[in-house]
Amino acid sequence: MLSLPASTDMRPDMTTAEFKQAIKSLDLFLQENIFQSAINDTLNKRSQFFDTLLCILWQSLELDHNHISLNAVGGYGRQTLHPFSDIDICIIHDGKLSATDGAKVSDFLTQLWDIGLDLGHAVRSLKDTFQACKEDVTIATSLLEIRHLYGNTEHQQQVLNALYGQDLWQSQAFFNAKLSEQQERHTKAQGTSFSIEPNLKTSPGGIRDIQTLTWVARKHFGVASMQSLRRFGFLTNDEYSELMECQHFLFRVRFALHQAAQRSENRLLLQYQAEVAKLMGFGDGMPIGESGNIAIEKMMRQLFRVMKRIGELNKILMAYFQREIIPQLKPQIIPINDNFEIVDQYIHVRDETVFIDRTQIMALFEFIAIHHDKIVGISAETLRSLRQVRRRLMGDLQDFQRCRETI
Repeated sequence: MLSLPASTDMRPDMTTAEFKQAIKSLDLFLQENIFQSAINDTLNKRSQFFDTLLCILWQSLELDHNHISLNAVGGYGRQTLHPFSDIDICIIHDGKLSATDGAKVSDFLTQLWDIGLDLGHAVRSLKDTFQACKEDVTIATSLLEIRHLYGNTEHQQQVLNALYGQDLWQSQAFFNAKLSEQQERHTKAQGTSFSIEPNLKTSPGGIRDIQTLTWVARKHFGVASMQSLRRFGFLTNDEYSELMECQHFLFRVRFALHQAAQRSENRLLLQYQAEVAKLMGFGDGMPIGESGNIAIEKMMRQLFRVMKRIGELNKILMAYFQREIIPQLKPQIIPINDNFEIVDQYIHVRDETVFIDRTQIMALFEFIAIHHDKIVGISAETLRSLRQVRRRLMGDLQDFQRCRETI
């Protein structure tokens, strides 16, 4: 675990210029030591640094901390703060904010802007916070990740209790809203992450697909993290590890992209790919002049593989969530043979051991082609079985004459 240098230490009597210098020292240190710790540790360090900065300035206001609170939300709330990410905060107060306290809060925000922070902020009463959540699912989603920083300690839990309940958003409505958002994102990206300039956040298989799973799980199951989903049986230990490995890789690429672009950027544009690959270490050990394109190819190949895996896990979990959250009618089942059937327009394996016979992998896709007018996709259980057998494939398919004939 990294220990920050003394140059990042802060004091209440520091000037705006000194706070700016401390931020520069922080980012330089983290950039130079990016491979010395896990990316989550690096992002947490940035979040903790800004926690300290904000609390130092907040304490100087001398507000009545029994009735007002400072809270982190969004990406800052979940402590995944990249170099140029917005710092999103929510200031919550009981009742009406006095003119004196309002002026102090305004001074606080001005100080943050003067320091140069990209700030996203809201100042609301607790009652108005609930109303805003009810009217806007984006606000409700952001506040699902509320994290108390200073002041009234009850506001955070009051907001979470309201969001976990069914008064502001029913689980079914919240799930449908998040599913609709995801479908719109994927449609905008033409349904694929295999773009020359993929968006690390919003492309299919991007960071937002993992966050969507987390938000739905928080809202419906009241869990703090994806790790907790394992006890509900939705996520296996191997799948959880795989999802975290993929997330860590995307976080590293995004961190390097922010460094290369020197601004908040989620699109891995061609102009940044060589620098990002270099920062990621993909060109290490290669002769000068040969490393550029090869490094980019290696990085993009791994990136596409990671986003494909996230996309698969997202499909599996969202399908399971949908069944759990939305009342299901009696399924419409169309038998195909002893191994496959169509359940509500999704091809489904009748037994999870079907793919022990490798020829059934080809049979699956053959049936999809034959019954294309009745099938819209592959069921979650079938996709999970396919992923499991894929790990064990060692060129088996080409060894079976029937598979070769099917091809």
